[in-house]
Amino acid sequence: MAMSASILTRSGLADLPSGRPRRLLVFTEGLQPDDLTLRAFDLVRHLHAYGHWYARVISASEGPMRAEFEVASVVVQVVDNPHDAALVARQVWWAQQDAVLAFGAARIWTESLAKQHGLPFITEVASDRHGFDLYAAADRRAELRQRLALGDGERLALAFATEGKDEASLNGLLRAVHNALTEARLADWHLGLVGAEGTVTLHAPSGATTTFSPTTDRVARSAWVSAADAVLDLHRHGTGFRPLLDAAALAVPIVADPTPELASLLPAPLVAPAELASPTDAADALIDLVLNPAASARRVASAHVYAMTHRNPARQLPAWVHAIESAVKGASAAPAVR
Repeated sequence: MAMSASILTRSGLADLPSGRPRRLLVFTEGLQPDDLTLRAFDLVRHLHAYGHWYARVISASEGPMRAEFEVASVVVQVVDNPHDAALVARQVWWAQQDAVLAFGAARIWTESLAKQHGLPFITEVASDRHGFDLYAAADRRAELRQRLALGDGERLALAFATEGKDEASLNGLLRAVHNALTEARLADWHLGLVGAEGTVTLHAPSGATTTFSPTTDRVARSAWVSAADAVLDLHRHGTGFRPLLDAAALAVPIVADPTPELASLLPAPLVAPAELASPTDAADALIDLVLNPAASARRVASAHVYAMTHRNPARQLPAWVHAIESAVKGASAAPAVR
């Protein structure tokens, strides 16, 4: 589902006389695959596709999203001690930049620096941080299932970790779900965890566990959704909703706890309910997907329509670009401060 530059509309900001793209410094608090960093990722990819901007990402800490940005030809720099303004001022190349954009808590340590260098400062451009990945690749299902050595009739349910420290506990939950399926004598699901670094740990119906590590051909997290027959929400920290929205956009069943926060993104009737971190509930929901395919198909179809209508970044990106360019236009029109 690639996006063409024509989706992004211009705000009327004139090109620079030199013809070069404008340069945007994008500050993030970290490089973990949480929802807000993923939205920063969406924005810089689409600004590059738009053609009138070149973005450079500055982060307060290292993380696996560095590789995702770099695959998209985005330069990433991690600064030491971001709350030391003088140190950050020396580490970041401020010359010939045209604007500064900060995501989340990064605005705390960047706004004064932007003003110090006379640059327009934009924040909260992605206040609605939740949307699916516009580049999610539904056509990679066969290829990715082959990588996992899955046959056509074998079922796969995937969960997603947002930080490495979550993976041990999430794998433990998946083993508990496997045990619950075994007790119900319906242990025909492969259960997988997509790690923050891109590994996939697969728990087979037999109980065997295999880990598939990233290769030079890195697979985007959103692409793994297309390989699944269900996506499990096992998160407790509210940072892992992106795979659920990817699943809705790709018409993959979702098993999740319909918490108020999730319900604000996907209404409760659109997901198969399962109490958060309850292996028995998750197993029962997976079993129900098999035993009641018609009800599952209705939920999936409704979730897909909802995601495409309300959580489609193609509808948000023009507003984001307009906000950035309006800030630059406003700054250039304002009288110089002496």
